[in-house]
Parts: sequence; C-alpha cells; structure tokens
Amino acid sequence: MSCSPNDNSINVPTNPGNPFPGLGIPFSPLQIPLPDIDLPTDLIEDFLDLLKQLGALFPSGLFKPNPDFGMSGILDFIANLLSQLAPFLSFYNFIMAALNLIICIIEVLCAIPNPFAVASKLKRLFSECLPPFLNLFPWLALIAMILALLLLILALIIYIIETIIAIIKEIIKNLIALVNVQTLNDVTAALAIVQKIASLLCLIENILAILLAIAAIMAVIQALMAFSGTSICADEDGEGCCPLEICPPFIKENFEIAVTNGEFVYHRRVGLNVTDIPGIPAELAEALSASIAPKREERWQLFDTDPDPELPIKLIITDSLPALSALSFFGPQIFYPEQSFDVDTPPTRSPYTVDMRMFIDPGVFHPTDTGGARFMRINDCIVVRKPYVGEITFNALTVFGITIPTFNDTTGTFNLEGGQVFEDDGETPFEVEGTVGSLTVMTQASLNDFIFAEPTTVTPSVDDGYRITDVEFVWKPNHPALAGHYLITVGCFPEVNLEKAALNAFITAEGTDAILDRLDDAPDGVLVPSIGILPNVIGAQQCVQTALDTLRTNITVETAAQFQATMETCLNDLKDQTTAVFCDAFISAVSQFKSTFSIDTDVQFTTRPIIIAVILRDAGGTNIATNIPEECLDGILDKLHVLATFGEAARFTYDRENIRFLSELTSNVSGGGELTIIFDGNIFSTFNESTDFDVPSSITEDMLTYTFVDAAAEPAKRRDVIDVAQDGS
Repeated sequence: MSCSPNDNSINVPTNPGNPFPGLGIPFSPLQIPLPDIDLPTDLIEDFLDLLKQLGALFPSGLFKPNPDFGMSGILDFIANLLSQLAPFLSFYNFIMAALNLIICIIEVLCAIPNPFAVASKLKRLFSECLPPFLNLFPWLALIAMILALLLLILALIIYIIETIIAIIKEIIKNLIALVNVQTLNDVTAALAIVQKIASLLCLIENILAILLAIAAIMAVIQALMAFSGTSICADEDGEGCCPLEICPPFIKENFEIAVTNGEFVYHRRVGLNVTDIPGIPAELAEALSASIAPKREERWQLFDTDPDPELPIKLIITDSLPALSALSFFGPQIFYPEQSFDVDTPPTRSPYTVDMRMFIDPGVFHPTDTGGARFMRINDCIVVRKPYVGEITFNALTVFGITIPTFNDTTGTFNLEGGQVFEDDGETPFEVEGTVGSLTVMTQASLNDFIFAEPTTVTPSVDDGYRITDVEFVWKPNHPALAGHYLITVGCFPEVNLEKAALNAFITAEGTDAILDRLDDAPDGVLVPSIGILPNVIGAQQCVQTALDTLRTNITVETAAQFQATMETCLNDLKDQTTAVFCDAFISAVSQFKSTFSIDTDVQFTTRPIIIAVILRDAGGTNIATNIPEECLDGILDKLHVLATFGEAARFTYDRENIRFLSELTSNVSGGGELTIIFDGNIFSTFNESTDFDVPSSITEDMLTYTFVDAAAEPAKRRDVIDVAQDGS
C-alpha cells in the first residue's frame, strides 16, 4: 500500500509561557492542517516500482542494481548501479580503439585484390585506426598506471606510518597502565589491558597486509613492463611486409624519377609487309605479316646519358635478392613482369610510363605541319618491354629471337610506345589523320603516330636512326600495376610508405623500449634494499614484520619505542624508493605529442607578462601532473623549458591546484616572436593524421606567435591642490 501523510497524527506542542510575571503567551499555538494533503501525482509512491525503473541499457546489455542487506535507501541502489557502469565507461575508449581497428582490417580485406583500393584502405589503417590502438600497448599505457599506483603507495605509506604511530602510542599508554594495575593486584584489569595490547599488535599486522596486496599488483605490472614495442612494417624488418628485396627504395620512395640528359632513338621497321602485295585479301595479309618475323622491329628507344645517375633505369632489372638467399633458387627478383605490352595498353595497366619533352620538328614526319622545330611533350608513353643496358643499333644481331644491345656507357634503356602528344603547353593536342571505319578523322597522335617512317624491306648499310639529344623525361613506376603482377606489395606504394614512415616516427618518438629498460633502479634504503626499478614493497613489509615479531618477544615501553623507530625507517625507505621511481617514471611518461601548452593572450603590453600554461600528458592523453611529490619538482622543472625567439621566459612553477605548469614571458621593448615548449630535449609536436590518399600524415612542431606592444606612460597622480604640474613632484 502506498505511503500517505494522512496516516499520521501529529500533536504540535505549545510554546512555553513567558517567564516574566503578568505577561501571557503572546502567540497562539501553531496549527498545521494535516488532513486532505495530496502528493503530486507524477511522483512514484511505490518503492518497488521505483527500483524496477532503475536501469541503464548499454551495448553490452541492461545494467540493474544488485540489492543487498546493506542498502538503506534509494541512493544506495543508484550508487550500486553507477559502480557497475564505471568500469564499462572507463574502458569504452579502449573498446572503441579495438573495434575501429577491426573495421579497418575488414576494409583492407574487402579491397583485395584491387591494389589501388588496398593501398587506400591501408593508408586509413595507418593514419586513423592504429594510433589510438597503440595506446593500449604496455610500453605506452603502463607508465600512467604505474604513476597512479605509486601515488597510491605514497598515500598508503603516510597513512600506515601515522596509524601505526598512533597504535604504538596507545600500546605505550596501556603498558604504563599495566604497571599501575599490577600495583593494585587487579587481575581482571590486567587481563583486559594485555588483551587490548595483543589486539593492537594484530591490528598492526592487518594493516601491513595492505602492502602484500600492493605487492601482488606490482608483480603483474613488472611482468608487463618487460614488453617492448616495435615499428610497424619497418623497412629493416626482413620478415615484414616491405623488406628491401620486395620494396626497393627507387619504387617505394618515388612517384616519379626525373632525368634531364636523355637521348631518344627511332628505327623504322625492316621486313616484308604482306599487306602491300596486291591481290592478297586484307585479313590473310595481316595474318601472314604477323607470322613472318621482320628483319628489324620498329623501335623507339630512350636512355639516360648521365654515366652515374642517382636512380638508374637498370634498377628495374637488377636482382634484389642476396646472392645466396633461399629465394634466389627460384630466379632473380626484378621489377618488370615476364611479358610485353604494346601501344594499346592503358597507362594504368603498364608497369612503367614515361613523360618526355623534346625539341623536334614535327614537319620531318608530318609535312603538313608548318610550325617548325619546337618543344613537344609526349606523356604517358608505355614501357612495352623489359629495360636493358645499352642501345639496340640499326644492325643489331638477333640470336634465337633475342636482339643483342650494344653497350654504350649508359645505365638502362626503355622501349616506348603509345602515349599522347601535346604542344609544349601540355594542353594543346597534336593531331594527325586517322581512320574510324571508312571515315578519315583527326585524332590526337601517339608516339607511334608522331615519330613514324614507312617500313622498308632492305636492311640499311648505314645507321638510318632518327636521334634526338637533350631529352627531358620522367619515368614513373606504376605501383598498382606492379603489385598486380605480384612484383611488390601494397606497402611499397609511396602513399602507404609515407604513412608508415610518419607513424613509425611517431612510435619511435613516443618510445618503444620496454619500461624495464627506460627507468633507473630504485635506490637502496637503510633497511630495505633495491630490487629493481619498482619499489621493494615486499621488503618493506618483511622489514616491519620482523620488527613486530621482535617486539612480541619482549613488549616494554623501550622495545615499543624501538619498534616505532624501526618501522618508520622501513616505511620511509619504501617511501623514498617510491618517490624516486615516480620522479623517473614521470619524466619518461611525458608525451611530446599529447602534451599541450597555451598563452593567456597573444598581444600584451611591455609592462605585463604573457602567461604560458603547460599541461604534461602521457601517450594516452592523460594529465599525469596530479599530486606530484615535492621531491620530484626540481627534476621535472629542470626538463621543462620555453624556447622563445623574443623576450625572456622565467622558470616554470607548478600549479598544483589546476594541475599545470606556469611561466611568465616578458619583454621591455615591443616586438613579436614565436615560442615552443621543450621537455627533456623533445619539442612539443603534433601528429597530423591525413585521410586524403594523396596527402600523407605528418609531424609538425607546435608553435604559438605573440606580440609585445609599448604601453603609454601613465601620468602621475595629483597629490594636492597645489600640484598644478600633475607630475607627482
């Protein structure tokens, strides 16, 4: 049944009479109209109905309070529900990082086998999904946990010392009382005192059990501290996705390779052309021409005349496998497929393409052109065959269908076809006559159409090649096509390689060494020795326990005082070790990418300072400057500096209340400058994640600009009526 206020009967007592004689009660008794009081109808009057409505539906399910006999009100139920939600909420960021990583991996798998799609998804994986996920790894996330635990230990040590000292004082007081009781021969009181002393000693032992629980946590953390990180798909990883024999630098680091001293050579075709013989049907003539090998193929060759270029063409055909490697048994690892291409191959499917700029008179091949000699551009020419070293001359020897090139002190030669011819502006197409069916139309020329001479059936006795020097050209590895021929991995794409490089630079700057290797050992104490980089909690507990056991063998006022001194030494050793580890771990935990700084204003008078505020964060973005021990401050402040190009910055101070560090930047003269913050030699920077496939992620140094301006001189105050000068004199 619902609770109703009308069920109560309250008798309000009257005020006492006025103590002054002759005066009555000045006020009548207060009358409260209790009957017929109505509660608001929108309030839940049934307690059980209220409990049924308490719940929170989260992705993992419905959270409901768990009633127990200790709950005395509705707030207890709400607190119980919040205690269930707190762990879920605290780990939600970690859960989301893992879920996003899974989604990115699925997207990469769905993009297979299209190399270009895979590369785009890999870039997103490196730029968006991996950085938050890396924060879960021990070498980045664990130090913040260690700092929190060390602060807890420091607080517990102070609590334990104060509590045990209070207990010891109580023991000493009872020992004195025991002496007095013995003089009275009061056995009952003596037994009570002895029982109380024993209980107090047990209480001390129970308090020390807190250290055992902390030591168990420390053991787990110490195991995690041994884990170290590594870069992702690093070039130096021979077992990774991008070793040098699969991803050579000339491919993974270049979208295009420019050459300024090229030479171009054209030779026309020499051989029987059956299609020119009258009386033979066109289809049969084409079939016969295809089956009869010419004496000399029509050929467009291009090579670099520089004898020692930084990236020679021959890198394409240079075996990247070590001489005695296991994979070399299956043949050399070169970067051109075992097939040829032709003029009809789309540039997107060619392993390599070339853009040329040459000085040529098109009228030599196209008499209708009257523009004279000029620069022309031929873009997206197809590299139709595997490059070779040397030049195939006009009368080169052919053995078993393979034409032997003549060495000419060059470093690689391309065979080209196709492409599109433009005027030097790169926009105006150069057109030639072509046929579409029975129609003659003007179409944009390719290299095959632009530089072309009619075939001949007679092998020339002298070099009849057309040669152009000082050709500027750019050759471009087509990474998706190379990956499609299984010559490289998608990790060799420059877009992906740059993304990997940026992420690995970020990882390296944050630190991949195991925490065990990054921190110094804790110092030895007077009674508690060091056992490594973590404080010796077990040693401190055993130290106090040994002193307690000694006290129990002979409990007197003097031994109790001796126990107090030993206990304080043991726990102060632990405190000193904990403080030293905290100082060292704090410096190691600061992230140059997640730490931030700000200024209160970017324009200030020369009579006032600009306030610089710095927040030191760990790799997970947590502000780690909470409750820094005083013993650590000098070492931390010595690592924190302002690098300002104008004015002078004071030494930082610790703002404990607002969990930040402050410095004042001042200048006596007007002017402007830029400032950055340095901690332990590392400049605060930002990892700029890019979602654009053509724009790689980058790391930039954080910088703020500021300006000081002169303040007008403030007039002196007038002292009195006779101060007519108003200059204070």
